[in-house]
Amino acid sequence: MRFIQEDVMKLIHRLRAYFRAIDSYSATELLPFIPSDAILSNLASASPDNPASAATPVLACTAQTFRPMPAPSGLEFVVLSQYTSLPDVQEGLDTNAWGFDPAAPAATEADAEAFRAQLITNRAFTAKLNKQPVAAGMFTPPIDGIAELVGMTTLAPYRRRGIAAALTSEIVRVAFAHQVDTVILQTNNPVAYRVYQRIGFLPIARLVSRHRD
Repeated sequence: MRFIQEDVMKLIHRLRAYFRAIDSYSATELLPFIPSDAILSNLASASPDNPASAATPVLACTAQTFRPMPAPSGLEFVVLSQYTSLPDVQEGLDTNAWGFDPAAPAATEADAEAFRAQLITNRAFTAKLNKQPVAAGMFTPPIDGIAELVGMTTLAPYRRRGIAAALTSEIVRVAFAHQVDTVILQTNNPVAYRVYQRIGFLPIARLVSRHRD
């Protein structure tokens, strides 16, 4: 499955506006995706003609490409918003932090309160397997119908069980219900890249971070 060329150009135009609206991307350039059998290695390298410090594939999912994934037995999702209880928010923050660093400190009530206050148009998620928190992720506040999937992680003992795919699918489903028409993500991880493609994320562009003058 691919986006048709006309849709690609329209989406890239929208994505450029999206990334311009985010301060942290002020030193980047969004370039159209170039098909390649070695896309991940090619995009991560710089050349004299392309003095990039990093280049990451940007994948996009729309209602037309989305393929919902089944959840493993016993898996449920907690959607975090500004109305969620602080203990549930703390649990989500801890799950996310420990998925990246098992030694990370636990979230405080103040951490949870500050994070919860930001969950207005965006949502965070905790995946729980048989009531045990095992994975987390979120989508960012939408800008002109575009939201970004970020912070996706699964606790080490629960990886390769289909949990990440099911959580991603649930996040996309909820995002589409919150006036989002396109969910994007960035990854240089070959395993994650293939998982996201199964859900309906297709390569649309390359985000190139350039050296500042």
